[in-house]
Amino acid sequence: MRFQGKLTNWNDAKGIGTITWNGSSDRVFVHISAFTTRRKRPAEGDIVTYEVEKGKNGKFKAVNVSFPQSRLPSARERSRSGGSVFIGSVLLIFLVYLLFAVFTGRVRLFVLGIYAVASIVAFLAYCIDKDAAGQGEWRIQESTLHMFALFYGWPGAFLAQRIVRHKTKKEEFQRVFIATVLINVVGFCVYSSPFASKTLLTFLS
Repeated sequence: MRFQGKLTNWNDAKGIGTITWNGSSDRVFVHISAFTTRRKRPAEGDIVTYEVEKGKNGKFKAVNVSFPQSRLPSARERSRSGGSVFIGSVLLIFLVYLLFAVFTGRVRLFVLGIYAVASIVAFLAYCIDKDAAGQGEWRIQESTLHMFALFYGWPGAFLAQRIVRHKTKKEEFQRVFIATVLINVVGFCVYSSPFASKTLLTFLS
């Protein structure tokens, strides 16, 4: 017998949550592996249909979980998507400008190396934190992740967010992340632009 309910208390990092049966407060455990489609990640508030069976521990769990109909993206999801597109565009333009600056001698080659190494470190930090979240172990502080992004590692941090799907749904985190990206990009532009550097020095003097 199939039931219909709402996905509640969903932990995307661990891939677990509960489903509340329509018209009742009864809840049943659900794991990400129980979903029959992987075209989209489950999200809290999704309406799903499911079957129930008893697990090895004697408790009931949801199985053969599916989405009855396509769900329109919420305002928050559209906002997150817009932020992702914005940073993705900034990353593409920035990489082109960075390579151009190195090629024309505006900045030295080691600057490109700094961004590469810092991005690798940031990427690994996100992967470690994602794994720790799933295992319930010690986590890397968000302020540390932001520091990695601010000090040249934001390209790797952004790629990690998109690939391992970590920290993408926390609006406050994303706002601070975007700020670190803009600060770093503006700083690099000032550093690499003779006109901007001269103007800044004139202003400070």
